[in-house]
Amino acid sequence: MKSTIIKLIPAFIGSIVLIAVIIIAPIRRDDLEETVSAQQSEIEKLKNDIKANETAAEKETVSTDDENNTEETKDEHEEVVKKTTGFDAERVDNDTDIIRQLASLMFTWHNSEQYDDIRDKLINEYKVNESSYLLSTLFPPQSELEIFEPVYDDGMSYVDRHKMNAEYEDINVRVSNINADIYSYIVFVHWTSTGKNGGEGDAYTALTLDMNSNGDISNLDGSNIYSDTTLHNID
Repeated sequence: MKSTIIKLIPAFIGSIVLIAVIIIAPIRRDDLEETVSAQQSEIEKLKNDIKANETAAEKETVSTDDENNTEETKDEHEEVVKKTTGFDAERVDNDTDIIRQLASLMFTWHNSEQYDDIRDKLINEYKVNESSYLLSTLFPPQSELEIFEPVYDDGMSYVDRHKMNAEYEDINVRVSNINADIYSYIVFVHWTSTGKNGGEGDAYTALTLDMNSNGDISNLDGSNIYSDTTLHNID
């Protein structure tokens, strides 16, 4: 009996091992399937990320190419215009900066001394003729203004007595002609003024001038084209 039991022990142990294998194997297989599934999901996610990055890179490249093409097209257009008409957009931009400085100088003054300084500068530096409309009408000598009112014995100039002034606002520049390196311009200047009693004036003056490639200005002249009140009467 005892020997029979001993003989059956290996078979019994084998049965237990077999049962364990039968039970554990599906569990390990499930774990393996879950692991494989998780890895496959991760792989798919990585693939999608890579694809998304490649698409974004392609779009960025296309966008950069489009911008470059746009700039190239603009440059080519400006070059064609320059060759056929002589119009140089970069030159006009540079000239406009110089004209803006001139307009700001001319239409920014707050007392008699500044008024006279600007008038002298127009005569001596910009070679504006004193008989021009600009100097005879827009910037006349103060002595000529005095004739319009009674004699005052206050020692004050016309500009200071009436607290006349001008404040530059903005310009609009247009090319009117091109002759070799000489560009002719019409400049619309917007400026304002206030009177001694708080009156306000809003005016537009048209300047005409020529400029060479060195930025030298010549043939400067101008006239008022609009004002809601006159420069010399905004009390």
